[in-house]
Amino acid sequence: SGWSEQLVAMRSLIDQLEAVWLHETAHFEQADGPADDGSTSLTAWLRHRCRIAPTEAKARATVARAVTTGPLQQTGHAMRSGAISWRHASVIASTVHACSADVREAAEAALQEPAKTLDPQYLRRVGAQLLHRLDIDRAERAAVRRLERRGLDVAETFDGMVAVRGMLDPVSGATLLAAID
Repeated sequence: SGWSEQLVAMRSLIDQLEAVWLHETAHFEQADGPADDGSTSLTAWLRHRCRIAPTEAKARATVARAVTTGPLQQTGHAMRSGAISWRHASVIASTVHACSADVREAAEAALQEPAKTLDPQYLRRVGAQLLHRLDIDRAERAAVRRLERRGLDVAETFDGMVAVRGMLDPVSGATLLAAID
């Protein structure tokens, strides 16, 4: 419908404006703008002057640097054209950063097309699969770290309730969810 197309077009314009804002934010940082305005960092400036939550401010600062003055120039162009959002760029940046230096350019290029059609959460899964294919040794080390983090604590409380807390690998988690269901 016309309304649907209009909303999609508006979202693209918002993403483009966000990309320009992040681009200018990176240049503002390069010109010592945050320090001149009394902030200790770009993240702190974004938090206080733009009222952005800490985690999001850090993510936006990271993306601004990566797509403007850093290695993700292709991603910056895709953002400025409205093809992807800054959240897609954030996923691309974290995936590329997790790769070894020799495959980073290939990783960025491989994520461009999926970023245009997938939501950021699903793109993160695609990035994890890509990381595994491009850098098997690093992916295996990450898998071992994930397995080392798993564990389950179950305890009965004073009033007879049962408290459960833990972290399970995907297979064990699926088994537990199936048993509970």
